[in-house]
Amino acid sequence: MSGRASQAARGIAAWFALASLVGAQSIDNVPILQVLRVRDEEHALNAEGLWRRGDERWELALRAPFRAFCASSTASGEIYLGGGTPAERGLLARFDAAGRLLAQVELAEDLIYAVAIDQEARHLVVACADGRVLLLDPASLAVRRALARHGAAARRLAFAPQRALLASAGLDGQVLLLDLASEAPPLAIGDHLSGVEALAFSPDGARLASGARDGRIRIHALDGRSLRISPLAGSAITALAWTDTTTLRCGTLRGALLELHEREEPFRILRATAPSPTRTLVAQ
Repeated sequence: MSGRASQAARGIAAWFALASLVGAQSIDNVPILQVLRVRDEEHALNAEGLWRRGDERWELALRAPFRAFCASSTASGEIYLGGGTPAERGLLARFDAAGRLLAQVELAEDLIYAVAIDQEARHLVVACADGRVLLLDPASLAVRRALARHGAAARRLAFAPQRALLASAGLDGQVLLLDLASEAPPLAIGDHLSGVEALAFSPDGARLASGARDGRIRIHALDGRSLRISPLAGSAITALAWTDTTTLRCGTLRGALLELHEREEPFRILRATAPSPTRTLVAQ
């Protein structure tokens, strides 16, 4: 197994360990929204904030100053939390590695659904419920420019490995590619028949997977070509993660965990169902 594949497998294994410890994917009966690494430690996000696993119990490492919906972190341990109040405010906050609040801004009149920062911490992007995808200054959180606007809520963001290439997905069924090194207009590379809830670049950055509410997964080349459309998964796709360049793991609204291989048509069923949706997978 290659170093990258081994690392991805450890990420998936870590997610299994995390899910088993928190039962039905909740902490204090508040559902987990996301799992992320902060300086190589697994953390779990729910509406209250960011939790760190202690020796015997979960500890609240960072309490959100508003209802949290999404998070991202830098290699140095800085954390960005997005969320707000539905139909009222879309908020973003920046914290240092010790959990101290450094900045907070209101960016929209509805929720921030996703936040992402690239590996070099130069490009900070948020996806808004009003459909906008905004590029921000990572330090001040000031808006640099609007990158795109979906026809419905923008739900997911993903950066390609080692590149300033961003994918965004929305409930309009669109998947957009944005080259942040230029000001070229977005490239529409996917047109799902329902809202898109999951995105994942392959480890080599050559392909992008997107998963939708109708249970379909599409694999895209970065020039816009459609490489594959999966069979129906039986439930909405809510999480995606590549374990290597040929294998994609998929989480669903019904809690299933599936595996899609490059040369195999049906899904492999790793887990048929669970009490709560599989909202996040870690493979890095």
